[in-house]
Amino acid sequence: MGKIKAGPGVNNATESCLLALGRWSKPRYEAGRMMNLFRAGAAKLSGHLLLLLLGLAVGGCAASSHQRVSHGTLRTLQSRAVEASRLGVNLRDGELDVQVDHTHGGRPTVTVPMKWHHGLPAMDGQINGRPVLLIMDTGSQGCLVLDADTAVRAKVDTLRHSPDRFRLEGAFGSEPAIVGRAREVKVGAWNIQGLPCLIRTHRSLTGGGFFREQITLNIWGMALLHQACTYLTLDHKRDQITFGFDGSYQPQRGNEVWKVPLRFRHGLPYVQIGNGQAKWEALLDSGANSPLEITQEVAQRGNLLASARTLPGQRFGVGVADGDALDTLQRVVVPKLFGLGLTMRDVPAFIVRDEPKVGSGLLAHYRATIDFRRNLLWLEVPRQ
Repeated sequence: MGKIKAGPGVNNATESCLLALGRWSKPRYEAGRMMNLFRAGAAKLSGHLLLLLLGLAVGGCAASSHQRVSHGTLRTLQSRAVEASRLGVNLRDGELDVQVDHTHGGRPTVTVPMKWHHGLPAMDGQINGRPVLLIMDTGSQGCLVLDADTAVRAKVDTLRHSPDRFRLEGAFGSEPAIVGRAREVKVGAWNIQGLPCLIRTHRSLTGGGFFREQITLNIWGMALLHQACTYLTLDHKRDQITFGFDGSYQPQRGNEVWKVPLRFRHGLPYVQIGNGQAKWEALLDSGANSPLEITQEVAQRGNLLASARTLPGQRFGVGVADGDALDTLQRVVVPKLFGLGLTMRDVPAFIVRDEPKVGSGLLAHYRATIDFRRNLLWLEVPRQ
């Protein structure tokens, strides 16, 4: 087994914004219970689509905050609101029951170029014919989350409901959300009709004074992939994202390959990793641009606190912060990290409150494939 030292892109993660897209704080999700999904030759899959949480953490930035979208933007979204029956959804105890159709031209796979957005893998798509950059987030439970400005430009139809009926819940609080449904979503040759989404009512900002900049967050989550795909590949070496629809995943010839068992909890993929002194379960989260995140408890069990360093920065999430110190981040260094194919050395890890994560800062070393059919994570690097 080879060894790899964390490269410059990993060790310098604290010098730029540390972005993490989260999920529900109260897990109520079950894989396979999301929507009615139809395609040629496919059996009917029934269930519910539950709402997605969006959480955000930023470090190493001058300042960061949330700002409610303008009244004009909210009025535009409300002007497109219709009753549930006209939107084609059924409401049952806060859950959405919808029918989604999708086609991919009979292709066994659809591959699109991978772009990078604040250190996160993203891809070009279209919503109702308007171009949109979508973040590929394996740590998000829902189908699609849109910024309000994106939803307005794409003329997304919305559900008429009371302002606080649906909320995005995060690690630091919550914010009201608007339920929408996109008539047509395209990612490469993949065409989805009637995809439900949540529309944010707040903007995420970074910077300060006259130099505040909005961080656009349009997020493609895991719910649809569980229903429609047999595997998802994030090829960081070739900058490609591949959706597999038929057959089992086969590694590329000429690569060194590792198979890592995956455990799906609440529809999200988890792996077991360790440092030789302790083992822990971590969320495989492409929506976090950090290399690694661990809890205080994991840092203690792994004898990692001796390397702890406090860094200036700011963490924020959906909703109002609960009074914790959010203007600093604590980082430790993991001398050796096992469980992800190559043994990694001197990996920086940020201490967080919610749960351990493996972020895009580490996944970027691999061609990484989530195999939904066999519950495996395939990790590949070119054979040397």
